[in-house]
Formats: sequence, structure tokens, C-alpha cells
Amino acid sequence: MLISAGYAHAQSPKKLLKNGFYEQAFVDAVAKQNRKVKLKKKFSEVIYPSYDTIYRRHLKVIQSPNTDWQHSFNAFIRTNNFLLKVRHPGIQPNLENILYDSRALDFVAVKFNNENSNDLNMASTLVATEDFEEALKIFETIGDRHEKMLQVPSFKDRLKIINYESDIETMHQRIGDQLIVEASKLLLGTSKSDAQKAITLINQASHHRPLTSSEEELLILANFIIGDSWMAEASKLMETPTKRNARMAYELINKARSFRTLKQDEEQLLEKAEDLGMTRILVTMLGDDHFQDVESFSGILNKKKSTRWVTYYSSDENGNINYALEITERQPKVTLGDIRREVRQNSEQVEYWDEEVNAAGDTVKVKKTKTVYAMVAVVSRTKAASLNWAYRIKDVKDGKVIHSENEESRVQHTNEYASLESGDILALPDNIKTGIDLDSQPFLTDKEMKDQVIRDYTNFVINKVNRVVPNL
Repeated sequence: MLISAGYAHAQSPKKLLKNGFYEQAFVDAVAKQNRKVKLKKKFSEVIYPSYDTIYRRHLKVIQSPNTDWQHSFNAFIRTNNFLLKVRHPGIQPNLENILYDSRALDFVAVKFNNENSNDLNMASTLVATEDFEEALKIFETIGDRHEKMLQVPSFKDRLKIINYESDIETMHQRIGDQLIVEASKLLLGTSKSDAQKAITLINQASHHRPLTSSEEELLILANFIIGDSWMAEASKLMETPTKRNARMAYELINKARSFRTLKQDEEQLLEKAEDLGMTRILVTMLGDDHFQDVESFSGILNKKKSTRWVTYYSSDENGNINYALEITERQPKVTLGDIRREVRQNSEQVEYWDEEVNAAGDTVKVKKTKTVYAMVAVVSRTKAASLNWAYRIKDVKDGKVIHSENEESRVQHTNEYASLESGDILALPDNIKTGIDLDSQPFLTDKEMKDQVIRDYTNFVINKVNRVVPNL
């Protein structure tokens, strides 16, 4: 333990150690030895036993089933910080380095993986109930935990890494969507107070993710409602006939129509705004290698579009096309990887019953926990399907490409099983099948793999396109 500076200076390191102040004894002895070129016995006789006590006590905290990951990790880092104080080359190699001690690394990693697993389950429950704010806090906690652990390279191979960044981004998106939905509901009415609440919600959404053009238009719409000038503002917007203005004018006139019957010229203004505000996109498939037809693809795009202001066409019958969506897709390929085998040490915490004699002299059974170890062989094989694709959006007026992307969609399935090489059979991992071979775990057929990667690719591209086109 460490003691106050005044009391510490009154005692030598040896005296401090004798009185039980092993941490202060270590710090003082190391500081004095660091200033010496030669190794001094009076310091080394303090450094070794005091460090051994520090190490054992911290290791006990790390291995205790009653301490969580944070306390175990703090004890791990604190032990290493003591070692870092030693700069004398004659001392440091003789001290145990916790950065390479599997007794500590395994326990901290197990607690890390367990807490992440528990947090993921809790986050999934919150997501299922659409409590995205609380789920976001949990994913941020997981992210903070990852950042701390990955600062120590020797932990890396022991950790089950989670793609928390994607989860955090998704939660921000969901929270933003939730706020926009609430704002949209408020803007169905004519109340100024509701419009003010909607503005607050939309601004909150913008802190979680960027607003789309249509959502920015909701913000403007809310301000128009507050000003109680729907038709006047709509007419003013149509004096500058842009798509953005036409869309806002259409919404304003529709609001006015829900409040009263429109006049004939107002109905005509509504039709004009709707026609001008619509973005029309012609879908085409380039090359001879594509496997989907334009009609079905444009149909899916229309079904899943994120705004009413976009319509996808499979032919130019309309004659009023604004943009061309050109898609290039390659036939999917399926590959079966080689069989891989690796041997690694695994540890598990198990419960067991032991007999003890209590204070009354009776023999009773007591539940205890212990850590078991084993060398485990893991055999695995992976089957994957991949598909290359690209798309671009062009302005039909000048043929200029305004957005393009190309990527490879990929899905894969891995079969693996574990067998015991040596050690305790209870240490076999729970998440890997045992006692079977790879042949007893058949992969999906090539067709099933291709269908899966096609679905993933189609959904990915459609979501991408539907995020881009509202801003055209």
C-alpha cells in the first residue's frame, strides 16, 4: 500500500516493507536503484519481495469471480505501471511481466468477452423495444471497453471483437429516424406549439445524423406553419420553380387543403407543384453479364423508396426523365476454402461442489468456482460467395455522372469443430461444436449461396440509391 509523503520519507524502503507498506517500499527502492549504475543488494532485497506481493495481490483481484472486467483491467494496468517504474537493466528482466502472463491475460479477456456478450443481449432487447437511446449508451460502453483492451497487443488474440462502430452508427440513424417520425406526426396538425416541438425534434435528429433534403424541408415546413401562411408561402415558392420549392409548396398546399377546401387555382397550383417536384429516374442494366431484369429492379426500387418524390422507370415512355441509373452486375462466384487447423489454449470457469466442515462440525457441500485449461485443436473450413457490381447516376441533360459506386458483395459461412488435445475436457469452448467432423456440417448449396449474395447485393444497392436520390 502507498502512504503519505511525509511519513514515507521518515522510513527506509526496507523498514517500509517490514511494516507492510509494500507498494511504497517498492516505489522508493526502485527510484533509488534507478539512480545507481551498480545493482545494490539493499534495494533489490526490497524490490523483489515487494513486487512479488504487488503482483500476487493484483493477480488475485484479476482472477476473482467477484470482480468485473473493469476492476480486473484496472488491476492489470496498475501492475504494469509498477513494472514501468523500473529502469535499471539489472532488475527489470527478473520481474514478472503481466503483459505476457496468461494467468492474467486469460481472465481479463474472459471477463471482457462475457461483459460484451451480456451487453449485446441487453442492447438487443432494447432495440427490440425501440429504446435506441439506451441501446446507444450500451454500444458506446462496448466501444470504450474495446479501445482500452486493444491498447495492450497481447490481449488481441484472446478477444471476441465486436463491430460496435457499425452498431453505434445504426443507433444514431434509428434515433434520428424516430425523432423525424415524431416530428412528422406533429406536423400533421395546424398547431403552432406542435410545429415548435417538431422543430426541436428535427434539430435533435440532426445531432445524430445528417438530415436529408426532405427532412430539411420538414424543418422549413414547420416554420411556415408557425407563420400561419401556407398558401401565401406556397405561391411565393412557385415563383421560383425549382424542385425543392415545388416540393415544399406541395406540402404547404396539402396542409392548407386539410384545413379548408382549395380553390380551383390552388388545386392547379398543387398539380403543378407535384409535377415539378417529382424526380424521374430511368433504370438500365449495362453489359451482357447481368442476371436481373430492369422491370423487377425498378419495381423493387419504387417499393422501397424513401420519399414520394422519386419514381423509377424501366423505359422512357414518360419522356420526362431527369436522371439515368446505370447498373453493372457480374454473375456471382462461389469458392470453397481449404481446411484449416490451429491449436490454442482455452480456459473456462466452471462450478463444482466441495465438502467442507462448518463451525458446527457438520460436513456440508459448498459450491465453488475454478478455472480449467486445455489445449484445443480447432478445425475449420469456409465457403464464400462474391459478386462484383457498380452503379452510376447521370444527369440526362448533360450526361454528367453525379454519383457512382462500385464494390464487391460477399457472404461466407464457416464450419468448425473443436477437439481436446490435452488438459481438462471442461475447457472445451461452448461456442464451437465438438465430437464431430466437418462433413457432418454441410454447407449451403452453391445456388443457396448465390441467392444469398444476390439478396444482400440487391438490398445494399437499393438502400444506397434510395439514400442518394432524395438529395438530387
